[in-house]
Amino acid sequence: MAAGQPWRTDDAAIEALTAVLVGIRHLEDETSAAAVFPSVQQQQNLADQLAAGVRAQARPAAIGLSSEINQYLGWLSIPLGRWDDADRYLDRAAVLAVEVDDPLRLSTALSFQAYARLRRGDLRKADSLSEAAQRDTRVHIGLRTYITYQRAEVLARDNDRASAVRLLTEADRMVGQLPPPEGLPPSGYWYVPAFFIGQRGFVLRALGDIQGARKAALECLATMPTAWRDSEWAVRRRKLAEE
Repeated sequence: MAAGQPWRTDDAAIEALTAVLVGIRHLEDETSAAAVFPSVQQQQNLADQLAAGVRAQARPAAIGLSSEINQYLGWLSIPLGRWDDADRYLDRAAVLAVEVDDPLRLSTALSFQAYARLRRGDLRKADSLSEAAQRDTRVHIGLRTYITYQRAEVLARDNDRASAVRLLTEADRMVGQLPPPEGLPPSGYWYVPAFFIGQRGFVLRALGDIQGARKAALECLATMPTAWRDSEWAVRRRKLAEE
């Protein structure tokens, strides 16, 4: 059967690689970006080979997966301080997502680019990238919630207090509309209230509400899944709680 319809083999390979990527994401939560980075690079090589060789029917899925892996490599490069690598991987992720009209992966790549710029203090570029990430209304509400908190933080740090407060209120409302964990995309398993409480803390910190930020960070740490508590993003929230 597979010989007569080779795209079924392609589909199986894509599904297998996707499952490996999901496992690596969860492994990162319990280890570090540095620990999983080499494995993700290997997955990227496999995904690129797969995208180059699959039949037409499977090509969009293969290219979309390659986009997601490049996006993840860009994300992992940020805590490692590899800013040029982050830009390169995320640029590639965005191009591939545009090629196959994949709104979730494109918006994710743009939002990660905005995050990288925010971490480096380039607020104007962070704002334009975060705004671009919001444009496609087809994007999952979990990612839209993340981007809304992100842009609120950018604007707060850029002294646009009124716009930041408006977006913070909007993001808080969106948290109440999130689906249960089984309704989240595999790449967005972290789109849960506990994570977003921490995002709220960063916005409050940027607005100058130190007490509110500390309270949000403590609530985030108290309610997040146990497996996440030593993750690198949890470390940032722990530092916020200790300010």
